[in-house]
Amino acid sequence: MIDGNNKVLTLGVQPDEMEFVQEKFAISGMVCDVTYQYEAVLAACGDIVIIVKDRIPAKVWKDIQSYRLEAGSVDDTVYYTFSSEQWLEAITVYRDEKALMKEWRQWWQNIHPEYDKFNPDGVVDYGRYFTMPDGKRILVILKETNELATSLSDFLFCGGSRTYYKTWNNVARWMNVIFQDEFIEYVPRAVLDDAVHNFAVMNIKKYAGRNNADKSEVKRIAKDDRVLLARQIRLYKPDLIITGGWNLVSDFVHDILLKEPKSNWYNPEKRADEAEPNLWYYWTKNAGTGKKTLVVSMPHPNRTAIKWVLELQKVLRKELGK
Repeated sequence: MIDGNNKVLTLGVQPDEMEFVQEKFAISGMVCDVTYQYEAVLAACGDIVIIVKDRIPAKVWKDIQSYRLEAGSVDDTVYYTFSSEQWLEAITVYRDEKALMKEWRQWWQNIHPEYDKFNPDGVVDYGRYFTMPDGKRILVILKETNELATSLSDFLFCGGSRTYYKTWNNVARWMNVIFQDEFIEYVPRAVLDDAVHNFAVMNIKKYAGRNNADKSEVKRIAKDDRVLLARQIRLYKPDLIITGGWNLVSDFVHDILLKEPKSNWYNPEKRADEAEPNLWYYWTKNAGTGKKTLVVSMPHPNRTAIKWVLELQKVLRKELGK
């Protein structure tokens, strides 16, 4: 079970890359490299096994596959298999994200001294995000956390909380539509806990709010942080951006962070018939991918009616050919 106290086994990871593994996979747990003695250790199992396939002997890779086949459903270990290119990209983004959050903390000490806590965010699960199929890198942009004192991405990676479904159930529905083209009304806890590993997440205000966000405060702080926020979006090179929060979040991302003209919105008020999507969305070339990124405006997930998940499905089918 991934809970932040994970035992992580690595194969093909270099010593200078272990800090990345510790901070983003083990967190408060332990890391052990078993590249050349995996048979004795792998059977004892860990919570997570990280494999950089191009860096290990072919025989080791073959034996790992055989071991997993034999273990079958009895082995509940999470395996992440990277190519060297995927692994190096993940580490580069990790280092850039870490440097950005450090710069942001210092910035907050100067410009937002009234806030004594800072909520880092970003890629939830580096093992998922950087091994996704082409076109499946998702960035979810929201307003702020609800009284969270620590990192939002670590919070989600480690299983959230007893009540986190109140917001994240609907995000899980979004993910199921994106990845499976399937709407689910009831979200089992296991589905929720898995779904929150499938994206990067960022808030436009990185200090926890309460149940009802002060919109003027969020907007004021986001404007102060707009240069850093724009850099963060480009860091993840997303294929699809979901903005959770009509007007406040969606307009801020469109107008201030991505600097898009108002004319590029798809306007649902002008749709020809009800078969067309009833959501605002647009394509942008300003998200750091070097190609167009689809941006869809959704209501905040803790207020999302089921009908809006179905409208998201319409957008994806129309624009991405699902």
